[in-house]
Amino acid sequence: MLKNLQMSEKKNRNRNRKLKLKKEIVKHVELDSDETFAFIAGYTSGGAPYGLTHEEMAELEKENNKTENIK
Repeated sequence: MLKNLQMSEKKNRNRNRKLKLKKEIVKHVELDSDETFAFIAGYTSGGAPYGLTHEEMAELEKENNKTENIK
């Protein structure tokens, strides 16, 4: 039982470190977005943006939350 508790505490510490790292990265990264794209990865030679739409981003966040809850 003590071993399980130690493993849980270790997982929580690792999860907290990852969350802090993600927050630090977001502070230093400026994301480009508009009404269509949540994340603009770049622009075509003709100037059209491409990237992740708001719907795609919501789906990714939903999947990410599911996997974080499983861990």
